[in-house]
Amino acid sequence: QKAARRALEGEALQRCARDGLFYLQFVRTRDEVDPDHTVKPFPVHKEYVRALWHAWETNQRNILAKSRQMIASWTACAFATWWARRRSNQYVAMQTQDYDDAKKLVAVAGGDKDAAYLGRCQFIERNLPTWLRLPIKDLEGQVTYPNGSMIEALKASFQQERDARA
Repeated sequence: QKAARRALEGEALQRCARDGLFYLQFVRTRDEVDPDHTVKPFPVHKEYVRALWHAWETNQRNILAKSRQMIASWTACAFATWWARRRSNQYVAMQTQDYDDAKKLVAVAGGDKDAAYLGRCQFIERNLPTWLRLPIKDLEGQVTYPNGSMIEALKASFQQERDARA
């Protein structure tokens, strides 16, 4: 049974590396609105999630204007983790107007596994099945993978910040 389980997990690992939508089946999200069930399966069945994923998979740069409550930020974070895990030495930037918001997408310093205060990429990695987890390093605003890839939080730009102060 153990050998069969390891074989199935190995096949699933390979398929996760090839097929991001398959990987999404193992991703969990955090729902701050539902205090009784905060950790939920990723809604991979939603057509717009699948369309977003396809656009991100086929285009190197993407900009998304979205409304709230579409799970687009969670989809972007799931895509970032999938991309960084499967390709060596990749740099994935998660950029928002405010650095604190960007950190919340990637990683928050001192977050513990059961806390509601994990960055989304950090949360995704820590809530994958044990056999799918990687030994990541998560620092404030940064998740680094054993293959040399990194996801980093960035603010929009220095110029915007300077213009706002003027």
